[in-house]
Amino acid sequence: MKIGFVVDGDSEYGSLPALYAQLQIATGNQFLKPLKASLQPKAPTGAIARASLKRVLQLESRGAHQVVVLIDRENRDDCAPELAAAIRASLAASSPSSRVSVVVKDRTFENWLLADLDALRSQPQRFNVTRRTAREVSPDKADHVNAQDLISRSVVGGRGYHKVKDSQRILDRARIERMAANSRSFRRLLAVTGHPSYSASSRMVS
Repeated sequence: MKIGFVVDGDSEYGSLPALYAQLQIATGNQFLKPLKASLQPKAPTGAIARASLKRVLQLESRGAHQVVVLIDRENRDDCAPELAAAIRASLAASSPSSRVSVVVKDRTFENWLLADLDALRSQPQRFNVTRRTAREVSPDKADHVNAQDLISRSVVGGRGYHKVKDSQRILDRARIERMAANSRSFRRLLAVTGHPSYSASSRMVS
């Protein structure tokens, strides 16, 4: 099965494919190059669905059997599963033939990047992961921190966090199982893409 992603940021567009080889081995599925859409996390769910729809249809025209829309929750009060369900319902009303899933990053893509601390530790010239940061993230707490702030503080020498380049650096070294151990919302991504250990019925998703 071919799976495509609609993403809401340059970081996801540039770095998510670094995980494709692992995802393909784990799921047996093929993954298409992501397409970026102008998705505003604070917009009404119907507006998010409409902004996604063109990209969903483009991915289907490229052979996608399933499309996964990825969007940040940021500081919305909605819980991630309810927000995802509302966006998916709006998409289904617009394109009932599409097999579309929605995964809400809780709260941002940086929370997923921070979920694998070993990926940062493996680059000591770029990142220094303190014990305090490790305690805040592990076990299974990456979704609950200000991840961009923690990654920025981990950059060596105060050189600043670069959203696109650093996300590529991290995901080049990341392992999906380590990310899943610390992020519930990333486990949801694995579930919808068919990872057998994180199926929708698995307790490990929750």
